[in-house]
Amino acid sequence: MPTTLLSHLTSGLKDLRHEFLDLVFPPLCLICRQVETVSSQTPICSECHIKVVPPVAQETCLRCAALVGPYTSDETGCPLCRHAKYDFEEVVTLGRYHSLPAESCLRAKQSRNHALVRLLTRMLHERNAARLRDWSADLIIPVPNHWWKRLRRENTAPMWIAYELGRLLKTPVRQQIIIQRKRSKAQHNIRDILLRRRNVRDIYAIRPSKLIEGRTILLVDDIMTSGETLHHVAKLLKAGGAQTIYAAVIARGQGKA
Repeated sequence: MPTTLLSHLTSGLKDLRHEFLDLVFPPLCLICRQVETVSSQTPICSECHIKVVPPVAQETCLRCAALVGPYTSDETGCPLCRHAKYDFEEVVTLGRYHSLPAESCLRAKQSRNHALVRLLTRMLHERNAARLRDWSADLIIPVPNHWWKRLRRENTAPMWIAYELGRLLKTPVRQQIIIQRKRSKAQHNIRDILLRRRNVRDIYAIRPSKLIEGRTILLVDDIMTSGETLHHVAKLLKAGGAQTIYAAVIARGQGKA
């Protein structure tokens, strides 16, 4: 049987299976868990979709993805990041870390919410497809977790975001190039910028790899607040030979940059 015909048959059978399961077990919205959705292929209700991703795109800083007003951002950044040092070039995000998006991100950190992470990642990709495509990343690298967190399956969100983006962008993912060698406090619980910098200092390490030499890297995490974590990991990647670093996060906290 020709490969093309076989792939069409396989795809058709998968669609029939999804339609049958949706008929027998009507899918609920992954965010509110109350409203039935159109299908399991788009498992979010229209109300939650509008709350997470407003229909009218809000203006954001290209450098740090913070929500900005008109004429407050240019190629040097915005008032939140203009004087900050970042070793990544630009950031894309799904939206601001508040209300329902914040609740969704916190739920996505739990070990059994892979479906929610993939949904939020697809929405992130849909909103920023043009920029992600223009960056032409050679590799995707998730911000790593300490081995103890991985053992307990805590906050596996960055890994699942990376693999879903890798699937959508057809870009390879590499997990083991950057490692977290020491445990640290969660950045979103620390308000002071100096304490944030101290919290992530020297906790990450890079394993030498020719895979990143001269490459463009897409660094991913679930939440960005000050950008210190992304900055430190990007700095290590550049020290290891990477040429350009971009970043993608599900939500952008409007803390101090």
